[in-house]
Amino acid sequence: MCGAPTREVHEIIPISHGEIALAGRNRVPLCGHGSAENHHDWAHRIGTRVSIPILQEKRAEFLRKKWVRRGERVS
Repeated sequence: MCGAPTREVHEIIPISHGEIALAGRNRVPLCGHGSAENHHDWAHRIGTRVSIPILQEKRAEFLRKKWVRRGERVS
């Protein structure tokens, strides 16, 4: 999310919301313990109503950049 090393793989939609939480598309890498920003703690602190759409967009941005680096066209 911020460029710091990934320390946590975070479920965007909490596991308490059912089986979707276990899907790969529901996961996002976040910096965690020991990093300056600590986005893992941030996601818990601000609550799911705020963090879910932000984390979904950040995951989509990451995937778009990854495919562009590989030379793939992304729509």
